[in-house]
Amino acid sequence: MHLRHLKCEVYVLTSAPNTCKGVVQLAHYLEFTPLLEVLEWHMYYYKKYKCRVRKTKVAREDYRLSRHDHLKTVYMSGFRCYRPQEELVYFILENAVALEFMSIEPHTILADDDHCDFSDIAEDKKIRKWARRTSACFGKQVQVKKKKLAQYFTM
Repeated sequence: MHLRHLKCEVYVLTSAPNTCKGVVQLAHYLEFTPLLEVLEWHMYYYKKYKCRVRKTKVAREDYRLSRHDHLKTVYMSGFRCYRPQEELVYFILENAVALEFMSIEPHTILADDDHCDFSDIAEDKKIRKWARRTSACFGKQVQVKKKKLAQYFTM
């Protein structure tokens, strides 16, 4: 299979988004797409209290990505500076040697926005600061897409 463009919509149900390693474990799917050029990764977080989630300990080497020589563009929405999301970005930046453009967006457009919890979205300032530090660390530009929240509710 010579998949060149992949669009993923990931729904995460968790009571502790900063410790939910499931997002990072999804990086294994990139192993099946060695010729991938464009990756769109849209994450929808639903915070559920008293949610029963099986706890698994995952070592960093367990979800290491192989080198991606063709991945040039990454769009990621629903980025809220949760630690697992940051780790996913780090792994992509480490292994996508041909990466030309990465864009992260704090908000996610939802078809069913009645169930979306925007209460804990990190401030744009915090996300922009994180993106600048990450860009400097990896020598690759990470841009933060800025939209007004009102745009998401007028379709």
